[in-house]
Amino acid sequence: MKKCPLTKASCPLSQSVCKLQECDILNSFALSESGIIMLILDMKCNIRYFNNALMKLTGRNLDDCAGKNWLDVFIDPGDVPIITNVANRLHIEDTTTFTNDIVDVGGNKHLVAWHNYKIENGVTSIICIGIEITKSRYVVEELVVPEEQKGSQDSVLMKALHDLTASTNRLAMIRQLNPIN
Repeated sequence: MKKCPLTKASCPLSQSVCKLQECDILNSFALSESGIIMLILDMKCNIRYFNNALMKLTGRNLDDCAGKNWLDVFIDPGDVPIITNVANRLHIEDTTTFTNDIVDVGGNKHLVAWHNYKIENGVTSIICIGIEITKSRYVVEELVVPEEQKGSQDSVLMKALHDLTASTNRLAMIRQLNPIN
């Protein structure tokens, strides 16, 4: 029996499968530690998954939130109509970008820039990739950057998030097309 290179535990799986598991663990850790938020919702905004980055930011854990509606748990009631409109756009479009506040367990608001994707894989889901930009907002407001330049910072961030998500999607497609036995 081979040893898994990451956990050093005996592994009945092939070395290739162990390597894929190692990559998945490292990718998950890297996403979580980088502060990049990953959230998966169904088309009614019910929470299916979120990573440790969102847990660290909000103080909420997945076990308590899974199956609950994102709007009820993380969104200020006054912002619900706006977020509902963004979610409804995903019934028509495949991607959206949006910036909104989310609320932690203490009632504090955190501004997050999101790139949202509609994914059809037997079940339609919304994959949301985000990064907290609360501090960036305050820095921008302090610098009194002209309005036409404020959008350029968000577009650079959204491009980086888009590239990361595209790479992840390509990896998933490669895995589906070339399963390892």
